[in-house]
Amino acid sequence: MCIRDRGWPGLRASLALVLGLGLCGVPYSGPDVGGFTGAPSPELFLRWFQLGSLLPFFRTHAAIDAGRREPWEFGAQVLEHAGAALRERSRLP
Repeated sequence: MCIRDRGWPGLRASLALVLGLGLCGVPYSGPDVGGFTGAPSPELFLRWFQLGSLLPFFRTHAAIDAGRREPWEFGAQVLEHAGAALRERSRLP
């Protein structure tokens, strides 16, 4: 799934789209964490990462000219919270 709206509305739309796809029989879906284009703020990236970590398909991915999408690119605090989200994902069945 590609959400090109890179701001808070894109994050909101990601959840609605994944839930809608699940209801339509497509259980394996998820957004491009951080949005496909643009440069999310550290907080927006973290919130997107946290949401993505609870969805079936989870990846940080973007257009080639949109910049990096690794948690460490957004600072130590984002990395710490992203690590917690990953630990929670691995704990869940």
